Amino acid sequence: VGAQFPGHSRTKILIWSCKCATMLKFFAPLFKDFHMIMIYYTGKEKLSTEDARQIRSNPNGIGNIFLKTSRGDFTNAISVVVSAYESEMMDSSHMKSITDIPKEALKTW
Repeated sequence: VGAQFPGHSRTKILIWSCKCATMLKFFAPLFKDFHMIMIYYTGKEKLSTEDARQIRSNPNGIGNIFLKTSRGDFTNAISVVVSAYESEMMDSSHMKSITDIPKEALKTW
């Protein structure tokens, strides 16, 4: 889905649970256009420190991949992401509610 909107034309946030190390290593480099990726790796195969570093690294150098090697609490993860995003919007503008956000900006969501 993320490839449908190349670059930063849309806000792209991914929360992913994966138990296949091979799949994780393959797909992680493809997430370079995403604003934030939270990955919960639950596989039996242990990831080496180098594997984890490579997965977390981003070709754009923005450090947007967060990797946790345990089961995720998706309700909490989504709550944290939404709260952080809303907080950033409030801190960087004079907007008090979603109705204050320009329609063109909302379309990118």
